[in-house]
Amino acid sequence: AFEGADGRVQAVRFTDGRVESCDTAVVASARRAPRDLLARMVSDPAVRVVGAAAAAFELPACPSSGTVCPCSKVTVADLQTVWDKGFTHLELVKRAALCGTGTCQGGVCLPHLRAFVADRSGAPAEPFTGRPTSRQLTIAEAAADVHLDAFRRTALHEVHVSLGALMDRFGGWWRPWNYGDHLREYWAVREAVSLGDVSTLGKMIVSGPDVVEALERLYPTTIADIRPGRSRYVLLLNERGHVIDDGMVCREITDDGSDRFVLTFTSGGASFAEAWVRDWVETWDLDVRIMDRTISRGAINVTGPLAGALLQRVGLAEAPRFLQHLHADVAGVPCHVMRLSFTGEASFELHHPVHHSVELWHALMDAGRDLGIRPHGLQALFGLRLEKGHVLVGMDTELDSTPRRLGMDWAVKMDKAAFVGRTSLGRTAALPDHRRLFGLTMDGPAPVEGAPIWLGDAVVGHVASSFASPVLGVAVMLGWQKRSPWADEVTIDGRVARVARVPFYDPQGIRARA
Repeated sequence: AFEGADGRVQAVRFTDGRVESCDTAVVASARRAPRDLLARMVSDPAVRVVGAAAAAFELPACPSSGTVCPCSKVTVADLQTVWDKGFTHLELVKRAALCGTGTCQGGVCLPHLRAFVADRSGAPAEPFTGRPTSRQLTIAEAAADVHLDAFRRTALHEVHVSLGALMDRFGGWWRPWNYGDHLREYWAVREAVSLGDVSTLGKMIVSGPDVVEALERLYPTTIADIRPGRSRYVLLLNERGHVIDDGMVCREITDDGSDRFVLTFTSGGASFAEAWVRDWVETWDLDVRIMDRTISRGAINVTGPLAGALLQRVGLAEAPRFLQHLHADVAGVPCHVMRLSFTGEASFELHHPVHHSVELWHALMDAGRDLGIRPHGLQALFGLRLEKGHVLVGMDTELDSTPRRLGMDWAVKMDKAAFVGRTSLGRTAALPDHRRLFGLTMDGPAPVEGAPIWLGDAVVGHVASSFASPVLGVAVMLGWQKRSPWADEVTIDGRVARVARVPFYDPQGIRARA
């Protein structure tokens, strides 16, 4: 019988009249092995074991065949194998054969394991340290009361939501698809000024004695001739010469006169960019410092014909010219200002400490109210970039797209001594290649992306990107033809589409450089 108060045991009274004080009692069945697990879990001298748990019990006969440990599916043959290899102590047999390491932690197999070891060694085999019965967590238990959004959010996420943005997942991030009317956002870029959140871009600083050599080897274009304060568009190739990413390389001089480069990558490429660069630098055994700042730096794109006027209002007295970059305070926020263009209009990317993102966004929006400023989302941005014929890596490209197939041979300098992918490009340069990405136009609405491209009764490719251009009055597309000779006229959605030179909009780039 148990004695105690308030639901707590204080003593156990045995049938022979003995009374044992305790605060925990384990009841064992007389017909089963003693329940000594708790006793084997502790070595505290203050713990006394009494009753059946303290009694010695006779081991079963040594097992001769069959399964000994149901949890780990260990057989007698498995025990014999590890014994023959020299594991002749109970602990060693357990660890080598995994007998007693399963869910019940030896609750079923320990007597049989001890019997096996005792039989083979001729000496008693003491039980191993007891452990609580365990099992693996289920997914439901691991996720209890936990919500993990695998897609990251920029510092401006709540600002976008407050502006009525329809958020969507792209490149591993939650990004605004539109703010209710993508055409008004489009025209804000083409005619006035607009803000875009590009904090998702990959951002990296590289420096060190061998930095120029490293980048020359990494990129297929020249790096050494980029002057400080200038930038260059670059492709990133793998060893097969296939395009895996693109971005910008900006060169600057540090206070001690050494070279430093700021690299940007696509939103989707940012996740592997650091590992890719580090792996090659280590392979080449070059002295280069690498710092990924994708998360710590926000970026806002100020774009449109009035972008320069807006930036003057918030403190940027002298904006950089096209493909130049500089450091300056904008609305009191320290920024790295990069002049480039993905939209086809004058564009300034303001890279800044991420904790200033909301402050900078509101300052720009407030200063541009009378200029017709509006934010733009991805839906408008994709149309704007398509009018300029800019390729989206991963959307317009395929896994084996080479610069030649994309019509981007101009971004590769084969006269360089070496760069990642050069050998493969050299080997395939003289081989026929039947695949090309073309610009296409057609009257009427834009076909769905992925629509087949027909030549007569045969499918010869597909539409990679499409947009009904408001400024051009036609549907513009990038599409693949995968059979040569390539046709100048094809059929898409039952309508005639014609191959056109890209960019479709402002082919001389006058507006981007304005």
